[in-house]
Amino acid sequence: MRWLTCKALSLCILAAVLLGTARADTIESYTVRDWNITAHSNDETKAFSHCAMSADYKNGIVLIFGINRQKEWFMGLANGNWELTEGQKYNFNIEIDGSRGTSWFGIAVTPKALRVPLADDASLFERFSAGKLLTIQAMSGTFRFDLSNSRLGLEAVAQCTARHIARENTNPFQNNPFARVPKGPGWRPSDEQYYSEAAIVMTNMLSAIGSTGHRLLPVQTLREEYKGYHAVWIGDSAAGTLRILPDSQDLAQVSSAVLAGSAEECDGKFASGKSFIEDKAVKVAAICQDKKGKVLDVTFIVTPRTDGGAYLFSVIALGEDENSVKSAAKVGDLLMASVKK
Repeated sequence: MRWLTCKALSLCILAAVLLGTARADTIESYTVRDWNITAHSNDETKAFSHCAMSADYKNGIVLIFGINRQKEWFMGLANGNWELTEGQKYNFNIEIDGSRGTSWFGIAVTPKALRVPLADDASLFERFSAGKLLTIQAMSGTFRFDLSNSRLGLEAVAQCTARHIARENTNPFQNNPFARVPKGPGWRPSDEQYYSEAAIVMTNMLSAIGSTGHRLLPVQTLREEYKGYHAVWIGDSAAGTLRILPDSQDLAQVSSAVLAGSAEECDGKFASGKSFIEDKAVKVAAICQDKKGKVLDVTFIVTPRTDGGAYLFSVIALGEDENSVKSAAKVGDLLMASVKK
């Protein structure tokens, strides 16, 4: 039987390690029924590497399925009590719902974990998707795994992998989508005390407008790659930031400075627009088509901060396709609407 609650941190680490490398970052984590779904990137290159689903069972074993950026899939088995020889091959047999399979093997990637390569076979994928009970017979004993909701989990992993591959292929600002977004007035490279406040405000705002499927970047990533931003979220087709400007009181002044900075940063055609909610918010829309023809579509929203100063939100389309632009525009409109309440 599966544990009622998964040990999310350990599962994320194992799902990363079982790809065959110990240097992997977890960039996304969510739950589909009783499977923990995670996405991982290479810690050195920051490029997407794979997505995985995992669950912790009462027999002491963590079961993992993953699909990498080459669309190859694998199974992983891990147990904190194992003492495996790293790099050694271990043989076993499996059954899915009583149907015995051929001999399988796994390679120990750590003393506690096996990585099991799986054939590129649609029928095998379907067997795991439709299966109810997975039985593994090894020298050390027989282990059983409940596969309920495995179809939903595997579909989620496949979608996760496809989504991240597509994002890399279509996002012209892959390393830092906000590299060309002006910081505006009051910019400071480090305001450590504002990270927690910004994370809470950004989470509440996204929750209030019903935004799902996004992730907040960890503080360490902000320090290293997004200096000057106190919160950054990334979704499927849009992303956004929040900066706290503690010394900026005049919303119109902030919005004008941001608009001027946007125009200055643009090395091609530039268009903009501005709308106001008196004493509550200013919305600035800025569109730049650079000399190479790439389009940067950003919406800025400036609102008062309760403890003084202002919040500066930005929303950016991650692609130039119609869906990305509409998605970003919708988030901007919803954020502006939430300020009215």
